[in-house]
Amino acid sequence: MYHGSLSESITVFDDFTHFGTRDAAIAAAAAKAYAQPGSIRPTAYLYCVQIQVSDSQIHKVETGDWGDPTLYSTCRTLLNTQRFPELKDIELQARKIREGRSRQSKIDAEKYLIRAMADALQDRVGAFEYTNKVEDERSQSLLVVRGANVVRHGKVEKIEQSQLEAARVHNPLHHANSPANQFQEVAPHIQARDEFRNQRPSSSRT
Repeated sequence: MYHGSLSESITVFDDFTHFGTRDAAIAAAAAKAYAQPGSIRPTAYLYCVQIQVSDSQIHKVETGDWGDPTLYSTCRTLLNTQRFPELKDIELQARKIREGRSRQSKIDAEKYLIRAMADALQDRVGAFEYTNKVEDERSQSLLVVRGANVVRHGKVEKIEQSQLEAARVHNPLHHANSPANQFQEVAPHIQARDEFRNQRPSSSRT
């Protein structure tokens, strides 16, 4: 499987990182690259990986893609499946943190969810499989709970600027000028991951 990133030096992937087809990864990289309005000629990279999770620990999310990469949306989607009641209190706490509706409140909620959801799910779930409806429609993607279960395979590939632009234009959800864009959610999500990662002794950007 593949992952698209703005970093060319990932050694350990973050918990709750998404992986999918090559096209899905390029589209996801484009979303990150253009998450900040005014981004010019962003550089992004493609990772080929192996997911070291047993089939018994992969849970299929029947509702499919939940539309945005934030852990708040992920948590609410999993609760709606009624298969993960242990997330109920976690979702309530995240909702309280987000009550201010500010960018910082969204960042704080995402940072809380990274740790709380991983602790709650790690012994039961290795990854969530879902049908992608955004980056590469109808393909299968994985959301891996623990990044330590992902191993890089082969060399890191630089994504051509033309590929990023084509992915951005092709997918209206990732287009900065689209009325349906989700950049107001994606940018705090990215910042939260950066801040959480920088608190750890060993970190690498995704």
